[in-house]
Amino acid sequence: FTLRPYYAEGSKTVLFECAEQLGWTLPHHIVVPVGSGALLTRQATAANQLRATGLVPESHFHIHAAQPAGCAPVSDAVLDNWRPVEPVRRPETLAKSLAIGAPADGDGSVKIVRETRGSAASVSDDEIREAASLLATTEGVLVEPAGGVVVATAQQLASRGVFHPGETVVLYLTGNGYKGGPEETALGPVIAADADAFRLAYEEVLA
Repeated sequence: FTLRPYYAEGSKTVLFECAEQLGWTLPHHIVVPVGSGALLTRQATAANQLRATGLVPESHFHIHAAQPAGCAPVSDAVLDNWRPVEPVRRPETLAKSLAIGAPADGDGSVKIVRETRGSAASVSDDEIREAASLLATTEGVLVEPAGGVVVATAQQLASRGVFHPGETVVLYLTGNGYKGGPEETALGPVIAADADAFRLAYEEVLA
């Protein structure tokens, strides 16, 4: 259930475009950030529609939930033997866009993760920062903290042996780094707005 039906319906296009870019096949795994749960649940709808129209073949397709430890009602429910979602009264996390303590599609998300034989993880603020920094320094992609949640979750799932060699894993990085506030996007020290300061900082990063 969601009060934003256009957002929920539009969320399906993420998987539509993903399947197109993969040559009209579904990835084996997607790791999805969970706030309200609308994005995650609609990926299952999108997969079913792609199969029904014959655009993609039948294949194993697993949906994994990614949440910050300070607000992880869905991940906690998945990891606690698929129990009903329990609201988080006071979310405390760097990933503000995922700080939804009573997700409208929470139980629906748990159901979808279970049906697709997926999994879940929750990650600390330190893990979020480290993952976002890793993405910025290795890929040149600046993400909001929710993106760090997804990358850190994927790292956890990989360490648990969820992914296997040869499988395609897609991470949903849903917002750029300018979306967050100063605390959320700070990946390094503030420098003066001149070329010399930039050059010095850049050389320190490369060292």
